[in-house]
Amino acid sequence: MTVRRVAGALSAGLAAGVGLERLLSRGRLAPTGTPRAQTLQTGARRTIAGPDGTRLALETFGVGNAPTVLLVHGWLCHSVVWDAQVEALAGHLELVTVDLPGHGRSTAPVSGTWSLDVLGDAVHAALAATPSDGRVVVVGHSLGGMAVLNAARRHHDFADRIASVVLVATASSTRGNARMDMGGLFGLRGLARTRRLLTAVARRVTADPDRRMPLPANDVVRLLIRAAGLGPSADGDVVAFAQQMLSSARLDTAVSLAPAIAALDEDAGLVALADAGVPVSVLAGRRDRIIRRSQAARMIDLGAESALELSGVGHLVPLEATAAVNDVLERHARAVTATGSALSRGRPSRRGRRRGKR
Repeated sequence: MTVRRVAGALSAGLAAGVGLERLLSRGRLAPTGTPRAQTLQTGARRTIAGPDGTRLALETFGVGNAPTVLLVHGWLCHSVVWDAQVEALAGHLELVTVDLPGHGRSTAPVSGTWSLDVLGDAVHAALAATPSDGRVVVVGHSLGGMAVLNAARRHHDFADRIASVVLVATASSTRGNARMDMGGLFGLRGLARTRRLLTAVARRVTADPDRRMPLPANDVVRLLIRAAGLGPSADGDVVAFAQQMLSSARLDTAVSLAPAIAALDEDAGLVALADAGVPVSVLAGRRDRIIRRSQAARMIDLGAESALELSGVGHLVPLEATAAVNDVLERHARAVTATGSALSRGRPSRRGRRRGKR
């Protein structure tokens, strides 16, 4: 068989596969209502100075004199990923969203150096710009959770200024035996295995804030987004919203941060929170193909106090499991209201209690 015939056969097979997928998914992946991007909540916007010359975009929603929830988004996302939480909770909580450097409306590091330290410093700066009397609940999704752990490891005052932490679909390290890959090719383990290649590619990408990753709004793209980042039952509106959000991601940010994520090692941040007596809750999707559910158990071993596994949910937990996320945030906020300060103040840390039992 000639090369041309082989190529033709492969093309025909691919076309048939795509056609079958589109036929099976049509009606489920297409948006059914008003595009969510047209109904986003808007709050009070401000810009603060961040690390390495960055300008960080913050947006505040809700009522003052209430427990504050600082929301930190994940890689390739920006603060709109929390829109459902804002819509549900802004009536009785103060919610602050921050765009990490190079995401959303925040600028990239002036030096062009990308690291989790820059993101951790950004989280620390955002926290400093919110009420810091120990009544802040800090929530990090995916890369945002990694940045939160970095801030906890490197900034000794971080734990003293917060009430609790919620880690959503995130991990503390690429080391260990936790299964955090997708067939060994994708996910955190896959990034770690290709770190050198990613670093080489990153060096060749010119930092240009206008270069985005536009994703066409068609069935094939929606199928890929759902396969990689969502659960199998995600509806068309959620998939379309994810497509719109990912399309606004900056190409240089996406590529340049990949090596830093591949080298993830923030176990010490989780330990620091546990030693300070800061409660940490973990939310994990059972169908997350980027960070596997076993990582939640790993973080429990390192000091997290509770974990919730969400059936049928993928990586974009804030979009897919809005009610579950809202319930956890409500619980943390109620605990802050009941104590008037950080949840664990005045009691031994989790790790301290463990050592005392030995």
